[in-house]
Amino acid sequence: MAVSLQFVKDGKLSALDRYNLKVLSATLRYPTNAGIKSTKLAEDIKFIVNANNAKEGTSDILLYVWSLILEISKCIPPDHPWQDSLLQAIGYLGRQDGTVPGMVAGRWEDLPYLSIRIRELWDDPTEEGEEGVEEGEFTRWKNQNSFVARLTSAFFDPGSTFPIWQLRTALEEPPTNGPAEECRLWVACEWVIRCSRIIHKNMDSGLSDDAAFSTGSLCRDVPHFSIDRWNFWKKRFAEISVDAKKLDVGPAVVARMSKTMEIMEGIGK
Repeated sequence: MAVSLQFVKDGKLSALDRYNLKVLSATLRYPTNAGIKSTKLAEDIKFIVNANNAKEGTSDILLYVWSLILEISKCIPPDHPWQDSLLQAIGYLGRQDGTVPGMVAGRWEDLPYLSIRIRELWDDPTEEGEEGVEEGEFTRWKNQNSFVARLTSAFFDPGSTFPIWQLRTALEEPPTNGPAEECRLWVACEWVIRCSRIIHKNMDSGLSDDAAFSTGSLCRDVPHFSIDRWNFWKKRFAEISVDAKKLDVGPAVVARMSKTMEIMEGIGK
């Protein structure tokens, strides 16, 4: 499947961002295997950082590189070879020794700024319903969640915030309908499919309640970190599956919820 990065090109990019996009795009499009491509992408990122760290105003160049990669991730479907290559490239960087050029203490192994940038660019379009949502926005949101979920399940831990937020939106609040509801459910399923054991471990951690992880209006009395919450999500997937036709949720998403429930049933046994 051909991937278009026109959405990124049409964004508000600086001259430096546009140059970096050309570098990364050329490597993504180069016809070679995923292993070679991911190593080249990682070396591209290191080159960009090395080339710019001494310039005035670009000591935090890695922050802008992550921003660009996250924007690119919105354009790449789940499990596409480009997604694989970007994920492997970040993994390669996380295995490097030493301090990131231009940073006093930031080490490659910590992937500095990445968690911060993910959080800053986390903007759920389904909260606006369908009115005013640009064409393709729901698809890009799915792609972005898939990328971050795979990043989380592979080697990087940005915390429990992102999966819990998306599960809360889809399952702990009254459902909407149509494309927005389908998008919410798809995203919630993606997090469970990719990170079920990580999420379950967090729910079984016994941590104290935290406002950042608060429950939705349908389960106010459930502890934030508890197996009760995990079980509530399972129950809601089942209930929404029954009401799928009424909510204008198509068979593909229903099948995806069924797969998700099977995964959840298998965890902890």
